[in-house]
Amino acid sequence: MGGGLTRMNPMARRREFDEDEVLEQVMRTFWRHGYKGTSIDLLVEATGLHRSSLYGAFGRKEDLYRRALDRYSRQQAQRAVLDRGPRCALERWFRDALHGPGKDNNAPRGCLVVGSLAEYPDLDPELQGLIDLHLGAVRRFFHTMAATLVPADQLEAVTDVLLGANVAIYTLARASIPRARLEAIAAAALDRVGGAD
Repeated sequence: MGGGLTRMNPMARRREFDEDEVLEQVMRTFWRHGYKGTSIDLLVEATGLHRSSLYGAFGRKEDLYRRALDRYSRQQAQRAVLDRGPRCALERWFRDALHGPGKDNNAPRGCLVVGSLAEYPDLDPELQGLIDLHLGAVRRFFHTMAATLVPADQLEAVTDVLLGANVAIYTLARASIPRARLEAIAAAALDRVGGAD
């Protein structure tokens, strides 16, 4: 009976969960509750994993947050579609900020990174650096799009207006601010860019 069995290495067992789905739930939990407001218990509840499995697969809370930020940043990068030109790319960006990308009604409101700005002074320098990197990437997107639409001497100011409008919309979206006021913020920012048909 023993000759036909293959001996399994217990360390080689496959993980019995979908890592991509777990990271999606981790990201959404940090997105809803912020870094400080997200406990390990919340992450355990959201992912359905035991605490030991969560730690064993992904490391500490800081490591999970890093993975969540990376996932969120990659998803946001996919929004920077340029197939119809920079003005349309900016319009799409703000449309997604106002209404949410796609048809996922269960996605948290606001922005994971913008939501973390309120906690920024209390985060350790490494996590602050991750947030700085993400905001820098968003600013570079706005800068690149605006560079073809506004005079060079207005470029930095317009870029900051776009970034400021982005932060304002995502922050106010968490409150009971009428949608019309958020749309007015986006429209005012886009008016600085020009390039409309």
